[in-house]
Formats: sequence, structure tokens, C-alpha cells
Amino acid sequence: YPDTDIVTAASYDTKLDNSISRTRSRVFELALCNAWEYFVTLTLSPAKYDRMNLPAFRRDLSQWIRNQRRLHHIDFCYLLIPEMHQDGAWHMHGLVSGLRADAFEFNAQGFLDYPPYRDKFGYISLSHVRSHERVARYITKYISKDFAARAADLGAHLYYASRGLAGAELLDRGFLHLPDSFKSDYQNDFVK
Repeated sequence: YPDTDIVTAASYDTKLDNSISRTRSRVFELALCNAWEYFVTLTLSPAKYDRMNLPAFRRDLSQWIRNQRRLHHIDFCYLLIPEMHQDGAWHMHGLVSGLRADAFEFNAQGFLDYPPYRDKFGYISLSHVRSHERVARYITKYISKDFAARAADLGAHLYYASRGLAGAELLDRGFLHLPDSFKSDYQNDFVK
């Protein structure tokens, strides 16, 4: 059938759109439900690391985080989203908490720097989270259809998060009972 390719492509796009929507919702939820201290940008120095190899970066970063937790007895939590530069190199944006306060420095640009990361991988920039809601909205913009398609080709995740992060909790479920005097702005057979 000649229309099979069209249906398959449309089906793929629908699945991708649904996946991106679920991912954005989950990232937003994790960003809002946890006490993040810093917004972070993690880049890779070509002198220290293969900037094009996201799976290796993800694996080595995970090991580095485990080592930081074990060696310094810190509760290092993270929510990271990879992003590809135009040249194909990878970096990550995200939220972190629990870093060693005694390890911070300021870099030449005036941003907070974390030498334990910089010495291993490359440039890092941190800024204090001032508004959890604003940073949650901002970080979800990195989840894009273009990135999702590239990540799927690599078998990569759309985001990386610490285990045990808090998520949204259902507080109550039921019906809202409105007084008879309530005047709605909109109403149809299903909603008021």
C-alpha cells in the first residue's frame, strides 16, 4: 500500500510528540518538587574529553558523581538534560544540590565554578536558584523534538536524574461541589 509510509511517519511523530510531552511534564515535576540549590551548565573540554560521545560522558559523569558522594559523604542530587551544540558536541544543563561548599570558586566570567568537575571534564558554570517555578519552566525548554530524535538515534535518555527524587503527590481526589449560584464562563456537555 502506498500510504503505509505516510501512516508510519505520522505514527512515529505522534509517539515522539507524546514522549516529549511526558518528558517535559516529568522534568517540570522533578524540578518543582525538589530543593535545588543551583542551575548548572556542564561542558566538556576537548583537551580532556571526547565532546561528541554522549554515552561515554553520561557513564563517566555518573561514576564521578558516585565517587563524589562516597569520598565526600555528600547527598549530591541532579536533574540534567543533554543538549547538542551545532558542531555535534554535547553539554548538559540542569539542576543540582548537595555539592561541597568548600570546593566552590569564581571563574574569570564571575560565575560560580566547581573545580572537582572542571578538573575532570571541562567548564562548569553554576548560579543559585532564585525561583523554583521559573527555573522549572526554563529547564523544560531544553526538551525539544530535534533533541529527542537525535537522542533516540543514540539510545540516550532525554534527561538524567538522581534516584529517589521527590515527585508530585496526590493529596485528594473527588468532585468539586459548586453552589447553585455559581455562574460559569464556559459550559458544554463535559465541562463547566
